[in-house]
Amino acid sequence: MILPEHREAYIAHQQRIQQHEKPTPDDQAWEEWGRLLHESYIGGRLITLTVYDPIEDHVVMGQVLRMDPHQQRLLFLHGHLKTWVPYEDIIGLR
Repeated sequence: MILPEHREAYIAHQQRIQQHEKPTPDDQAWEEWGRLLHESYIGGRLITLTVYDPIEDHVVMGQVLRMDPHQQRLLFLHGHLKTWVPYEDIIGLR
């Protein structure tokens, strides 16, 4: 039998184990992504972003509405939703 406080600690531990590490894109990938982001921002081209999440990555399709180099993020429109995405959370782009 598990005590309630042990059960909560066990569940938290299992969730930490299931989290995956964030991959680090290389310079060549960032160079290509920069081109694609620019094309989406200037030309309205639809792109697919893979955004890091410790539990499950999110893949969203849309277009870049604004790029904010000072805060290192972009405003991404997917469907009718506008979302600020930090550059550091982007792990894939096509």
